[in-house]
Amino acid sequence: MLKKIFFLCFGSFLFSCGSTSQKNEIILLDQYLLEVPEPSGLTYADGFLYTVSDSTNKVYKLSLNGGLYEIYKTGLKDLEGIVFSGKTSQFYIASESKRALFLMSLEDGVQEKYKIKGKQHGGSNKGLEGVCFNSLNNNIYVVNEAKPKELLQLNLKGKIETKFSLHFGKDISGMCFDKGTNTFWVLSDESQAIYQITMEGKLMNKYAIPVVKPEGITIDEDGKLYVVSDKTSELFVFKVKLVKK
Repeated sequence: MLKKIFFLCFGSFLFSCGSTSQKNEIILLDQYLLEVPEPSGLTYADGFLYTVSDSTNKVYKLSLNGGLYEIYKTGLKDLEGIVFSGKTSQFYIASESKRALFLMSLEDGVQEKYKIKGKQHGGSNKGLEGVCFNSLNNNIYVVNEAKPKELLQLNLKGKIETKFSLHFGKDISGMCFDKGTNTFWVLSDESQAIYQITMEGKLMNKYAIPVVKPEGITIDEDGKLYVVSDKTSELFVFKVKLVKK
């Protein structure tokens, strides 16, 4: 059983974006150690969390408090993102160096490979860093880390349908889709921040977070945000509140 580090609520990481009639507050609810080396990418499905490790190139099934349930081999390399596909035990996994998405069944392995077109001016280490699935329009979305920082809308065969330039953060390291608000939550590990953006990549809110090298983010049915640190192998649980002045 993993040891829970501490419980902390704080209000010092506040940002006001746009309207002066409200402030945006993020609260750190819990923090847990993980038995996962270099977790990079995170998704929620059926009451569990799934993360990938760019060290072991495996998928890890976790409880919501970071407990380790299962480990799955992938046969892939340089894993940087994972998202539940909406189909039982199937996930889309992003490989940065291969600039590709893989549809993988946890029981039967890789089912499909989709090569993602696009330029990576910073080399193989500036490519795909996050992937999410929009269940409302059946599109896949991926983010390019830097040079250029982009949000790419893909169809279910991995073909790019639309590109959006991103003009925030020093880099982009992860993302997830929030169907409750029809927005994205996006991470920057260099800026140590979470950004809420529109479907077209427009910045709505920014929240500083006390996480070193955050590289995976997801959201559950209750609106809790889960973030993993690649550097410290920890899971952080946040709640965002909009408070009127």
